[in-house]
Amino acid sequence: MKADILLAEHLRKKFEEKNNMSIYDDKKAMRKLIIAANKAKLLLSAKKSTDVYIESLFNSKSLFETVAREEFEKIIEEVIMNFKIPVNNALKKASFELKNIEALELIGSTWRIPKVLNEITNFFSPLKVGMHLNSDEAVTMGTLYIAAFNSANFQVKYFNYVDIIANEYYIVINPSIEGTATGASDTSGGSLDELENKHIEIISYHSKYPASKTVILNYREGLNFSVFENKSMIMHYSVNPMNETIKKKYEHLEQPKIHIKFYLDKFGILHLDNILLVYEEEIKQEDEKGEKKEEQKEEQKEEQKEEQKEEQKEEQKDEQKEEQKEEQKDEQKEEQKEEKKDEQKEEQKDEKKDEQKDEKKDEQKDEQKEEEKEEQKEELKNKDATKESKETKKKRILKHKLPLTYEIKIIRPIPLTYEEIKTKKEYLQKLDDHDINVYLKSEKKNTLESFIYETRSKMKQDMFKQVCKEDTIKDYLGKLEEYEEWLYTEQDEPLENVNNKIKELQDIYLPIKERAYELEVRDKLIEQTNLKFKTLKQEIIDYYEKKPWAEKSINVVKDALEKEETWWQNAKQEQQKLDNFSTPFFKSQDVEMKMNLISSMVKGLSKVKKPINNEQKEKKNDTNNDGKGSEKENEEPKKVEDSEQNNNQEETNATNEEHLNEKKNDDNDKDNGNGNGNETKEGNENEQDDTKVNENNENEKEDDGNNENDIFEQKDEL
Repeated sequence: MKADILLAEHLRKKFEEKNNMSIYDDKKAMRKLIIAANKAKLLLSAKKSTDVYIESLFNSKSLFETVAREEFEKIIEEVIMNFKIPVNNALKKASFELKNIEALELIGSTWRIPKVLNEITNFFSPLKVGMHLNSDEAVTMGTLYIAAFNSANFQVKYFNYVDIIANEYYIVINPSIEGTATGASDTSGGSLDELENKHIEIISYHSKYPASKTVILNYREGLNFSVFENKSMIMHYSVNPMNETIKKKYEHLEQPKIHIKFYLDKFGILHLDNILLVYEEEIKQEDEKGEKKEEQKEEQKEEQKEEQKEEQKEEQKDEQKEEQKEEQKDEQKEEQKEEKKDEQKEEQKDEKKDEQKDEKKDEQKDEQKEEEKEEQKEELKNKDATKESKETKKKRILKHKLPLTYEIKIIRPIPLTYEEIKTKKEYLQKLDDHDINVYLKSEKKNTLESFIYETRSKMKQDMFKQVCKEDTIKDYLGKLEEYEEWLYTEQDEPLENVNNKIKELQDIYLPIKERAYELEVRDKLIEQTNLKFKTLKQEIIDYYEKKPWAEKSINVVKDALEKEETWWQNAKQEQQKLDNFSTPFFKSQDVEMKMNLISSMVKGLSKVKKPINNEQKEKKNDTNNDGKGSEKENEEPKKVEDSEQNNNQEETNATNEEHLNEKKNDDNDKDNGNGNGNETKEGNENEQDDTKVNENNENEKEDDGNNENDIFEQKDEL
């Protein structure tokens, strides 16, 4: 779009230099220039030069310029070279170099300009440039899929995608509101004096979102901090001091900490969820029953250990005493035996033995004392360890979380007030209405355009010239040209104007079209209608001969036919008085409808059946009662009726009665010769035949009545 505007600006300057006039303020002329510039841009992508021609651009003066591809590339050179800026920024943020890139794919339609494609290819050389995707639809389809995937109103198949944050966010403690972040250290926790004017990273560049981060600081009153996005301040927060009652309640505890929680949602908007003041308190468990049980168990264990130790000591003492007694006995025996032999030697030996015994006793006593001391030390250690474990078990840390209030100052973007939000909503509603109006207007404009092209060709045909005057045709074609020009130049006219133009053209064209059609089919219609009347009249004459019993119905149809024929003769005479430029006296559609209705009435006469008299019914019943000859009797009157169709109804009835009487006498003679055994069987058969004949006669009556009623109804319609 930028290239279109630059080329349109170039063409505007050329036109103004040649004609010494300014068209900058003329919206219609500038729109024509942009449309022509876009067409020229597309042509220059395939050709080395193209001609730009705009008829009656301004004040009945046209524009004609030849634009070469080299000239066009010089005009948009600045725009082309700007593609390097976002590429270099992306490489810098990703800590990449061109040699690290493995593949490149182009999307968008601007790369179709040869100069743009050459510059991109040279910049990324020797890397090959890929053009495998539909560049015009790739971005649009991607955004549509992601929007539908995140929407609650649409359901699409699950697909995994990862979105990367293109910004970095950090906070600065106690900065000046108008300043920017200084320092580059990322620290969290610690004293606030150390963190002042140093940024604490919240969310780093190239992270996945949604993301959240909690910053923990030591609390102090008057805390304020600012949030930065890419070294630009977006918000400033001031934490309100805590309540005095809270201070007194928790003054016995250590200095609290402050937890600041941030959240970046899936739309890339950073929120401050909450600010909490957290006190940590060590508390003892109040499970007295559990403590008593544990103490009792430990005391029992200690008592058992002491009892075991005492028992061991007593056993050792008893063993020592027994050993001493045995030794003494042995010594006495030996002394008594050896006293006689060598008293002196025995005395010396006894002295040595006594000395050895004393030494052994002393050693045993020392060992026992050392063992007792070690056991006492171990008992003391065990008692201390159990006490320490009890104390640690009884202690736990309880965190008191208290929400803090804060004030926020949004630096950018500045939020809207309630009144501004209300006005914006109203404006958005107007835009929606405008979009709907534009859609409806585009549909009507398409209808108007197709109507113009259709009627223009029709009005030039010979048939239309026969039913329309030359002045009318000329004026109508002039309106078509005017409205066609209006289609390409109108801007924001209401929908009613388009509807009015369509109605205006239809009011002129549709009567002309009707006259042309009637003129084209009139001669053939008159010929077919005259022939139809002739055939219908002949059919009615035939029905008088074939069905004299339906004279009443035939008369009704005949009257209706004569009425329509008089109307038709009058209509032909009135139509001859009119010229081709006037509205026809009759239309082909009306004539066809009338003829179809009268034809259906004549056709209905074929369904009228001959009625049966009461005398014939009685005679038929008598013949059926006589016996086997009933079938022959019914066949012979039918033959008589067929041979005498042209006689009157009274004569046919008389002859039928004579034949029936003769057959009756003959049948009576035959019946006298037959046995009485057949009379009962024949009587039953005759009764069944009588019921069938009566039913058939009633059905025939109903059919005749229905057919006559249909004919009267069709007459009323005519």
